Amino acid sequence: YSGLSSRHFRRIFQRIYSISPTKYMTILRIQAAMKALQNPHLSITEIALLCGFSDSNYFSRKFKAETGKSPLEYRKYIQGLSNSSITI
Repeated sequence: YSGLSSRHFRRIFQRIYSISPTKYMTILRIQAAMKALQNPHLSITEIALLCGFSDSNYFSRKFKAETGKSPLEYRKYIQGLSNSSITI
């Protein structure tokens, strides 16, 4: 509880961080999803739910808008990076 109205809080947050609280929360959720996508045992739907998205289609759209890749494309990209590690 901040003692501010929600409208006033949003305005102050936006002024300080140059981003809305909603956008900030979306970015945090996408970052959590990026970490979760490294686990091949979790489905995209499970990751969406774990990261606070109630709809996996909405999650996929938001993920792609933020990262430029769908969750599945990102997972394949991450797996490709770990498979191409060079050991000496």
